[in-house]
Amino acid sequence: MKWAIIIGVGFSVMLVFLAILYTLIPSFGSSNEVPLTEVITRAKNQEISEIVVDGERLTIIPRTDAAGSVRLTSRIGADTDLLNLLVNNGVDIGSGGLKVTFKGTGELDSFIGLIINFLPLIVFLWTLVVITPLIVSLWTLVVITKGLGRITVALKEVAEAIASNPRT
Repeated sequence: MKWAIIIGVGFSVMLVFLAILYTLIPSFGSSNEVPLTEVITRAKNQEISEIVVDGERLTIIPRTDAAGSVRLTSRIGADTDLLNLLVNNGVDIGSGGLKVTFKGTGELDSFIGLIINFLPLIVFLWTLVVITPLIVSLWTLVVITKGLGRITVALKEVAEAIASNPRT
């Protein structure tokens, strides 16, 4: 019984550690996030070929001949009109200029993103509620089975003792 509790607690502690690690390190790739003002400056200098807008996240695709041509990311506010912002700052949009692409976000994407964000908590709670009691129950069953084996041996000995000493 002690081993089942130790294994269950150890497994739970490991999941808590992994959940904390996952929370503290949200992205394992190198983030090349730049401020929106830098995106506008680079767009004015024609260093950017395309901006892909995905909700509040911008993916900046540089021109191949631009210095430091690495994909960058940036963020905008929910109510920010990116096209007006670029035009008001003198950025040429359209043919020969900057291309702006808007990606649609569906409700399913939001739901999946929400589930992924809460996945460590879901796994931890599932382990705590389902796996740990299962391990403890199985271990208890093993202990009871061993105990039943001992009881069976003891009952056989009693039966043999009664059979060998019949009352007359």
